[in-house]
Amino acid sequence: MVYPPHVLERARWVLGGFDLDPASCPEANKQVQAERYFTRAQDGLAQDWYGRIWLNPPYGRGRANHRAFVATLLREDHAGHVHAAILLVRSATSEQWFQPLWHFPICFVRGRVRFIAPDGMHPRSSNTQGTALVSIGNDPDRFAENFSDVGTVYVPR
Repeated sequence: MVYPPHVLERARWVLGGFDLDPASCPEANKQVQAERYFTRAQDGLAQDWYGRIWLNPPYGRGRANHRAFVATLLREDHAGHVHAAILLVRSATSEQWFQPLWHFPICFVRGRVRFIAPDGMHPRSSNTQGTALVSIGNDPDRFAENFSDVGTVYVPR
């Protein structure tokens, strides 16, 4: 799965680049351009996380594990291993795993994020849920400024 370029470009600008993508694959990293990434086989949940992180947990039947990825990100952040992160998740505001994210700036993306097949030619339209981008450890104003035209930005005060 490849991400919409305008989302990645803004996230890269807010963070100043990505040191780690803990839930990726070689095809996706061609676009993400993280210094290091973990594949499904490497099990990113079992690895050490650090630096500036781009995280889009796996979606899909039998693959989605937002709870574990969000918990790991927050644990690694609390331990001081994460400098900053942008997390792209389902906008599932009623789910238990989403509740700790209310402490951080969130962009509720307008419309559906259209992921693109790795060949770059065929947009995937299977996304049936809203999307949220969560900013952890970043300047909230910089995040809001860069994502305000992508959706509604919530900044806790």
